[in-house]
Amino acid sequence: MGTYKRLQEVSSTNKRHIFVRSVQHQAKIKSLMDYMQNVEQKKRQLEESQDALTAKLQAHEKRHEMSGEEKDICRHHGDIKKTLENHREAHHKQLSPLMLGAPK
Repeated sequence: MGTYKRLQEVSSTNKRHIFVRSVQHQAKIKSLMDYMQNVEQKKRQLEESQDALTAKLQAHEKRHEMSGEEKDICRHHGDIKKTLENHREAHHKQLSPLMLGAPK
């Protein structure tokens, strides 16, 4: 009878240890699940922030982007400036000899 009682005590002790370990594991699993949910929420917030910033950047770039017509106007303006500079130089070359021979 002593052996049977001892086996019951060992079995009861083992059951308590198993139960405690089980509760500990369940608590750890719950903690990890909560942590994962928190990380997922932060990830979603970061993705939303990134999307908002990307949209804002694209809108900013679009505002500063020149249309084809504006680019043509800028090129034409540059061409006109070059032509005026060439005319100024040619005019100066034509007037230089006249200025040298002018009476003082």
